[in-house]
Amino acid sequence: MIVLLFFLTIRLFIGVLFLYSGAQKLRDLQAFRQAIATFQLLPAWGGELLATILPEIECLLGVALFTGILILPVEVLLFALLLLFSGALISAWIRKKTISCGCFGRSEQRTEFLPALLRNLLLILLMAVLISPPGQANTCPLFSPFKLVYLLAFAITTLLLFCWFAVQMAYSLLQEIHTTLPD
Repeated sequence: MIVLLFFLTIRLFIGVLFLYSGAQKLRDLQAFRQAIATFQLLPAWGGELLATILPEIECLLGVALFTGILILPVEVLLFALLLLFSGALISAWIRKKTISCGCFGRSEQRTEFLPALLRNLLLILLMAVLISPPGQANTCPLFSPFKLVYLLAFAITTLLLFCWFAVQMAYSLLQEIHTTLPD
């Protein structure tokens, strides 16, 4: 009973957190568009598209997790989103960008990378604990065979995402070098 209560508490907390985050972004979409643009990871049209759909996706996933609708797919999507958010933060940190991440809506403060990454790591770990085999309650231990398969898949996905960000950073660096070279 205590284990189920623990999983329910985590699920409700993360559901409310994503619902709040999405709602705050919806309150000022222009500020969120600017926050995405400061990362310099997407072309302008990609940033516009992401700023338009991400808050709604976060709200829907938050409500779904909170209410228990399609739990496993929602957990997997939230896990993937957290990996993407972390990758974007790491990319900005490596490239020494001054950003306001827009994680919880408009903020005039500069994002401190280490606390933001630690927050995301904690949420990623909580999501990893929640993910369970289809049709089973969240009572199995973290390292069951099914969870190991999920974690391995996410580790491979994470590696691919970091490779993508590395290519993006190299491309940005080459563009910057190209623009600073004399003709």
